[in-house]
Amino acid sequence: RTMSDTPALHDTVGDAQQPTKPATEAAQLLEQVLQQTGSTTTRAAMEWAESNVEKVRSLLPEQQQASAERFVRVAGRYMSGDEELQRCTPRSLVQCILDAAALGFALDGRLVYAVRYKSEAVCQFDYKALLAYAKRQRIILDAWARLVVKSDLLELREVDGLNTYDYTPDQD
Repeated sequence: RTMSDTPALHDTVGDAQQPTKPATEAAQLLEQVLQQTGSTTTRAAMEWAESNVEKVRSLLPEQQQASAERFVRVAGRYMSGDEELQRCTPRSLVQCILDAAALGFALDGRLVYAVRYKSEAVCQFDYKALLAYAKRQRIILDAWARLVVKSDLLELREVDGLNTYDYTPDQD
């Protein structure tokens, strides 16, 4: 086998700067994949996040700092899969990543969302994320919800700073 028969990324006999056909095809394939997985906007935001993963890590709660790279990847998948976010500025997408990291939640469309308003993405937290954050920070001890209809009996009391309630559902 001669050197010319061996596939290589660069022609070692000729100019080292000239990519061979396989290298050119690989670059074109990579560009096609990038175009399919998100716009230039989301790619720019993700490139910033990936190159500044230490900044993201510093915002995450201590127990989540080891998974900063995963946090960035999850945000990238979420943003590249949402056509509305493709029309947002890269700066606003990066801000969403940083806002989510600051509270320790993944930007994944479950508890935290990036929502487009005109050309800006805004980070919005689901109420369950806000409750989880408040419990984690010991701002509240607990929160609960109960469906009460007009015919139910509900009595709320606060005695010495302690909230209690009596609830009797309508049996009819």
